[in-house]
Amino acid sequence: MLFEFKIVDLKAIAPDDNYYRITTEKSRKDLISSISELGLLNPPVLLFKNFKYIIISGFRRIHSCIDLGYSDIMAKVLEPDISAATIAKIAVAENSFQRELNLTEQSRSFNLLLKSHKSIENLVKSACSLKLSQNLNFIKKIIRICKMPEIVQQSILDNTISFSMSLELEKIEKESQLFFILLFTKLKFSLNKQKEIINLTQEISYRDEIPLIDILQDKNVTLLLNDEKLDNNVKVNKIRLYFRKLRYPEITKAEEKFKCSLKQLNLNKDIKLSSPKDFETGNYSFKIDFINLSTFKSHLDDLIHLINNPVFNNILKQ
Repeated sequence: MLFEFKIVDLKAIAPDDNYYRITTEKSRKDLISSISELGLLNPPVLLFKNFKYIIISGFRRIHSCIDLGYSDIMAKVLEPDISAATIAKIAVAENSFQRELNLTEQSRSFNLLLKSHKSIENLVKSACSLKLSQNLNFIKKIIRICKMPEIVQQSILDNTISFSMSLELEKIEKESQLFFILLFTKLKFSLNKQKEIINLTQEISYRDEIPLIDILQDKNVTLLLNDEKLDNNVKVNKIRLYFRKLRYPEITKAEEKFKCSLKQLNLNKDIKLSSPKDFETGNYSFKIDFINLSTFKSHLDDLIHLINNPVFNNILKQ
């Protein structure tokens, strides 16, 4: 038998020893309500070590009992000679067989198992029996999550950043990494815009030999972030365009000039003129909307008149 049932004094438990903690859930409101009404239905698993009981599973249950003023609880206490590998498997199984684990919980599980399996390759067999992924490449990536700063882990849980983005941020020095997280959390950047901001600022840093954090804390960016008159979507676009202007000043200037020229052309709303991408290579193009042959002919006449329009000719010379 792996354990025996015992009545354990709550004061003899080390509640803040999180070595075996897998769950990321912090709220205990549901548990407190359930235990208050029905009692502790599922005893936690403990290990007696160094004159204290260590929690293997049941962290939220134990803290809920403390909140309710319990003096002792029924617990499953593991045998003292149980192996480290078996304890780790019990800690993971107590969670993985109850629900689908989120990315951080999976990362904690693999890290806990790795300590007794010595290598990632060795723990694959255990992963199968514990309802965890057996994909070696996935394990090697996800195992890094629980070693990331707490704010990064929380951002993954909140879906502020993706797992792939967390791996990108991991390559950046810590101060800038935290700034990106705070920026993405506050303004809710989409994944594509997150990637764009990171790429733009890194390229500026490399080109101008300026620390990345100095670029991120640029006074103009700070002013935009603190401008209470702007909503978040406007802030996101203004910050993105600001960094793009710093990275590609000539392209940005050409884009602004093109927009100004378009206004001067005063084209019919059914005629759209598009410029080459980044004004480097490619063609200008027109898009025409029409409902019949008459409107089509009218729009063609408008296009022909552009041939002698000086504003249009200047656009093509950019």
